[in-house]
Amino acid sequence: MEGVSIFSALLASITFGSLAVFFIGASFSYGFYNAFLHPLSRYPGPLLMRAYMFPLIYQLCTGQIAHNLIAYHKKYGPVVRIGPDALSFISGKAWTDIYGLLPGRCQNLKDKHYFIPGMGGIILSDNSTHTQRRRMLMSSFSARFLEEIQPMLMKYVDLMMARLRERIDEDDTTQDIGKWYNWALVDFTGDFSFGQSFECLEKQDWHPWIKTVFDGITAGFAISQLERYGLYTFLRMVLPESAWKMKKDFDDFVQAVVHTRLEKGQGTKPDVFRNILLNSGGEELELQPLYHDSTSLIIAGSETTATLLTAATYYLLRAPEKQDRAVEEVRRMFQSDVDINMHSVNGLRYLIAVLQETLRIFPPIPGAMARVVSQPEGQMIEGNFVPYGTAVGVHQLAGSLSPRNWTRPDEFLPERWLPENKEEFEGDHHDASRAFSYGPRDCIGKNLAHIELRIIMAKLLLHFDMELPKEMEEWRSGCQPHIVWDKPPLMVKMKRARR
Repeated sequence: MEGVSIFSALLASITFGSLAVFFIGASFSYGFYNAFLHPLSRYPGPLLMRAYMFPLIYQLCTGQIAHNLIAYHKKYGPVVRIGPDALSFISGKAWTDIYGLLPGRCQNLKDKHYFIPGMGGIILSDNSTHTQRRRMLMSSFSARFLEEIQPMLMKYVDLMMARLRERIDEDDTTQDIGKWYNWALVDFTGDFSFGQSFECLEKQDWHPWIKTVFDGITAGFAISQLERYGLYTFLRMVLPESAWKMKKDFDDFVQAVVHTRLEKGQGTKPDVFRNILLNSGGEELELQPLYHDSTSLIIAGSETTATLLTAATYYLLRAPEKQDRAVEEVRRMFQSDVDINMHSVNGLRYLIAVLQETLRIFPPIPGAMARVVSQPEGQMIEGNFVPYGTAVGVHQLAGSLSPRNWTRPDEFLPERWLPENKEEFEGDHHDASRAFSYGPRDCIGKNLAHIELRIIMAKLLLHFDMELPKEMEEWRSGCQPHIVWDKPPLMVKMKRARR
């Protein structure tokens, strides 16, 4: 019996050793093939990333990929291989080739791994469904409708200014300005989308479910990376329902908001759902896509715009001469609130340049809005052949900070966007900065976003003198780029404007 036990132990050790050797050998062979024999092997990039997917997944989950890609593109050039089947680009031409609708080529579909699991609706729909849903939503972002909802936007912007004045008059002069931007835009987005405010400005606090979804964006993106190996699906099967309670509760919240609005019918008050019901022609609406699109409206309609406003405030206050120029322009053009509207703000040449430069240097979506090459025979991107199924994208931050695209790319220079300075910045490639994406799947709300940005910033500069505390001077270094920015509070000293 003792001999049998020894033999069994020996056999087990040999079997384990053989399996270990097999897996090590298979892993090495897999990596060697990917790095040197794969159809993408001619593209440069870090060796480990060319061989295996896990370095990219790790960098995406930890937020390191954005800053690493800046270095990768400086070292390897305008096209970098960042995974066995993934390429990163940074040029304006790549925007057209990847995201545009070109003759004789189908649209490249969005890469689902760059979106939170469970997202659907217009975001991840196929081409035909996307066209239908975009057409259904487009009337809510038309010039005529934006004119109609302008008083609604003014209501929340003016309330934000009033609440800030109240705080300042109570000697509470240092404010987290990013929080105020979020509250105003969340309230407006709720009213604009569903006909109801989330009352953040009234209560001067977050709506609990809105705060939950904002806090969960980064975690949801990390989970989407795990799904590359099927781990999200596996966890959904093995973990108890209680582990997913927060997500379920938020889904229930969104569904309740949608049903409450649908029960009111078309009504006369302008909002997105009035237009959806008008465009439906009386046909029954499919609810699941509505839930998904409603979640997207809540997130995209407020978080990204608030991020841009926060960054613009930071960069302006860090450069007093630029702040003075923007303030002088606003206060010269506008004597009071009644002068500020969606048309008059278009005359603020320098302020618009400030916002454009912030979109470049601090894009609200800092990574790549990745696509998958969907043409069966592959396609040419920036003069390079890329086979079918390859994940491709223009990385926003890397492209925006690349010396290949910009003069003095790391400096905040609104002047680069003014025509009179064209000669000084003749090396700039403006088509390399597309914060709202490009092509038939670009941001449907970009015109509304421009109006929000200009009106809110104009009113803030009209009503308040602001100063950046010394401890906030390195605010940017505390911002971590994930699918969106993870930002620390931006505290700003404020007082009523001296006029």
